[in-house]
Amino acid sequence: MTTLASGQDLPFDIAVDATSVYWTKHLGGMIGEGAVLKVPIGGGPVTTLAAKQNWPATLAVDATNVYWTNDGTMLGSADGSVMKVPVAGGAATMLAGGQTTPTGIAVNATSVYWASNHDGTVMKIPPSGGMTTVIASGQSAPFALTIDATSVYWTNDFAAERTVMRAPLSGGSAMALAPGQNYYNYGIAVDATHVYWTSYWDGKVMKVPLAGGTFSVLASGQNGPARIAVDETSVYWTNENDNTVVKVALDGGPVTTLATGQCNAWGIAVDATSVYWTTQNGGTVMKLTPK
Repeated sequence: MTTLASGQDLPFDIAVDATSVYWTKHLGGMIGEGAVLKVPIGGGPVTTLAAKQNWPATLAVDATNVYWTNDGTMLGSADGSVMKVPVAGGAATMLAGGQTTPTGIAVNATSVYWASNHDGTVMKIPPSGGMTTVIASGQSAPFALTIDATSVYWTNDFAAERTVMRAPLSGGSAMALAPGQNYYNYGIAVDATHVYWTSYWDGKVMKVPLAGGTFSVLASGQNGPARIAVDETSVYWTNENDNTVVKVALDGGPVTTLATGQCNAWGIAVDATSVYWTTQNGGTVMKLTPK
């Protein structure tokens, strides 16, 4: 296990590409003092890509830019934003302002997608900027979000409608894949056959076929499962409340503990060889090879 960065103040979400690991940090929750940072994938100096951000939260990366959501000055305020900055560094650009607690984010070649938690919308905008498009509205506190080649998937986390949802990338009718979920579905991931999510409140990791149907429990008895990632063999997640990083096979089975003593482990990402995560109260960005 390798510490890629330490002394961070509330590092939150994390993403990885072929050369670097990227993360957001809240800097003690101080308004206007958050940042987006990176470190070489093999370790080295930490670079600040964007400073003076208002509660930077989730992030995604493509070949040219890092994208992230800023919650804004307070939860529910209409001053959240969707931002980008070149992966090599440079000026940060606001893609969309006036958002009410934007939370999940994903990117492909044509669009940046996000969930606007407090106004119940799922949105997209071209990576170069332009007009925003509403993919889905009237959602119940959409939170975690991911995409594949055809659809956008998200969790609804308000009491009236705790569901895992799907809609076409171009917009259209939203479909409930897994209704009747419990509180705080903080993580979502997708592969070629299933959608996977965490249920923080009742300590479960779940999956459902992409087309919907019967959803399955991959792991139960977890202690605050938070963010989630998937590869061709396993599902990985952080357990915030018992400070662990764990995995299970795609079809379920014994849960394997990859790391213990990770203080409030939260964000997680994987590549071909390694798993990466943040520890909020530990202030670290971590890497484990092999995964």
